[in-house]
Amino acid sequence: MKTIKSLMSLLGLLILTNGLSLASPGDETDAQDALRTQILKLVKNPELKQHGIIEEKVFLQFLVTHSNEIVVLSTGTINDYLDSFIKDNLNYKRVKLDPGLKKGKYNIEILFKDS
Repeated sequence: MKTIKSLMSLLGLLILTNGLSLASPGDETDAQDALRTQILKLVKNPELKQHGIIEEKVFLQFLVTHSNEIVVLSTGTINDYLDSFIKDNLNYKRVKLDPGLKKGKYNIEILFKDS
């Protein structure tokens, strides 16, 4: 019984510690904004009007590798042109990660609008 209580206490401590480490301080938010800005620069100026797109929201899922390259996992769009445009402009492009961010999987939402 004492062993079970010890294990439960240890498990609770681990969960608490992980929860605290996953909390996002202001620096991490700024770093995520900087990454988002880099992504938006890479995908700006698609030819939306020529492909019959007025407005489309994309839920981009990508990975930043150990060599700081982007690998698109999902564009979240059924539009073939936009899907290809995003992948062509992002896949294997290098980004600069701020110290607050880790290499790994990210999700961002991008709204493409014909201007």
